[in-house]
Amino acid sequence: MRRPLLVAGVALPLVLIAACSEPEQERAGETAENYAERIENRAEGRSGPPPAAIPQSEPGPALAGSGLDFYPGKVVQLDTVPSGFTGTWDFEDGDCSRSSELRFTIDRDGATFYESTGEASTIRQVAPNSVIVTLQMTGEGESWTEETRLTLDPGGRTLTRTDPSGGSYEELKYRRCPQG
Repeated sequence: MRRPLLVAGVALPLVLIAACSEPEQERAGETAENYAERIENRAEGRSGPPPAAIPQSEPGPALAGSGLDFYPGKVVQLDTVPSGFTGTWDFEDGDCSRSSELRFTIDRDGATFYESTGEASTIRQVAPNSVIVTLQMTGEGESWTEETRLTLDPGGRTLTRTDPSGGSYEELKYRRCPQG
């Protein structure tokens, strides 16, 4: 009879201590790869990457001065596309001429491509430099819905466009075209 009480007397405090512990959180600015590596290393008894290896998060050009704070996993619904993303973009090797088939323009309400136009129905800021935009597309007599993730480099000169579902197209890199 004393053995179950002894086990309960030792196990209960350990359970209570574990219940009071904070769950492991991603550190601000930590990449998913660093976070996964740190957790895996800890499970195997090794220490994770040194703090210097974890990039610090700073507001990107999309949100500079917006007052919005971000942390891993936070999503903010927006009414318009942030100004850091607006402008004319062309494929990384494009010449930014109006005849470039990969050139497109982003404005506060959507995007205009070579042969199609997309009106933004939802805009979600998923990181300081990244938005996911749902576009109601029309072009060449057809209509469709397209979701695209737009990510700016820290300087705001390069834009990466990806399909957030991992489906219809590969990562596309664009460069900002000069105004005019």
